[in-house]
Amino acid sequence: PYTFDMGKNQECKILCRKKYDKEQIQAFALMIEEEYRAHFLLDNLPVAMAVFHENDDGETIKAYETGYPLGHVVTPDDDKKKEEQRRRLLRADEDEEEEKRKDDDDEESPKKHHGEEEEDDG
Repeated sequence: PYTFDMGKNQECKILCRKKYDKEQIQAFALMIEEEYRAHFLLDNLPVAMAVFHENDDGETIKAYETGYPLGHVVTPDDDKKKEEQRRRLLRADEDEEEEKRKDDDDEESPKKHHGEEEEDDG
């Protein structure tokens, strides 16, 4: 059985191994080139993959696409792209955490009602 944790990003894992003949490998390579995606459900929810887009203002936006690519065609620029995507992911995650901290701080700060005076502890 496969183990997945909800709300936890997981890196690629080998789920199984199988041998293919040359014709099957060529067909699979063609599907990768044509950007086929795998889609499946986990607890009746679609599995999604985080992607990053840059808007017209240059701001990086994190979004999700259902499924995931069957594979990836490697190009010489891939290392640069991968590093930039990693940086974007870190920035987006840091921004998300900062927003969460702000929301948590707002919920924890004491609320002062109209007409109430603060008590003096000293």
